[in-house]
Amino acid sequence: AFRTKVLQAYDYCCCVCGIQLDLVQAAHIVPHALPESTDEVSNGLALCANHHRLYDDGLLLPSPRGVLTFNPSRARY
Repeated sequence: AFRTKVLQAYDYCCCVCGIQLDLVQAAHIVPHALPESTDEVSNGLALCANHHRLYDDGLLLPSPRGVLTFNPSRARY
């Protein structure tokens, strides 16, 4: 249900690049493994597989303005 609601809220588009197709996934802002995580749409982002991976690896972080920002401290050269 979480996935469906999040994807509907984002019109089935990645919130970073706008790709649609079947490559869009629902990601938790507060990881689902943490006790304070919820399955509310407000705790979700629609991300393509590439941006979901970057988010999970900590290269993309949510900012207080509600925008994903690049985390240079996690970048590897």
